[in-house]
Amino acid sequence: MRRGFTLVELLVATGLFVMGFSVCLGLFLAGMRQRTAAESHLNLGFAASSLVEEIGMDGTGVLPASSRKPKDYVGWGGLTLTPAPAPDDGKRLYQVPRHPGVWFRVDACEAAFIRSDTPASFDPKEDEEALGLRTTIFLLSWSAPTATLTYQELYDRVRPTDVPVGSNGSKTTFDPEKPDHLRQFQTYLVERKLALRMETVILRRGP
Repeated sequence: MRRGFTLVELLVATGLFVMGFSVCLGLFLAGMRQRTAAESHLNLGFAASSLVEEIGMDGTGVLPASSRKPKDYVGWGGLTLTPAPAPDDGKRLYQVPRHPGVWFRVDACEAAFIRSDTPASFDPKEDEEALGLRTTIFLLSWSAPTATLTYQELYDRVRPTDVPVGSNGSKTTFDPEKPDHLRQFQTYLVERKLALRMETVILRRGP
């Protein structure tokens, strides 16, 4: 006569199965997260390449090439965007053309190449004839169905628990008017694979 399984044996077998399944499920979910992060960064890379190309093409945006000072690229990069951007207030992001779900902001821009005989009073942000632009661009992967996006709206949706940190070392209220708060928030998003911050030199050329 064949002996059946005892209750203890069934409990042990069930426990081993649950443990093995939990490990496999954890590995599967971790792999999915890694794949999602990799795809997000790949999309950000493509969008960054496209953005650099468009900024470098003088005459394709709404700013005439003759009046584009490097400082004019800060914010929306001088590109033709839909809808047309409101006057930049330093606190908003813009959608990258032809890259749904990717947002950007030109954080800084100045002339990249300065001649040795340039006077000390020269401002690299005012050089209309600059052939190279030293540019800092922040890109974000965010597929929320919205036409506009501000840092405050983004912060309220993400709700980080540990930024920004004030001068006393403790978390404080986020203020998009403060550059150090924006920098901390950007770093938070970059570390979580949601965003990309790059510094590059863009060569301007005619269409």
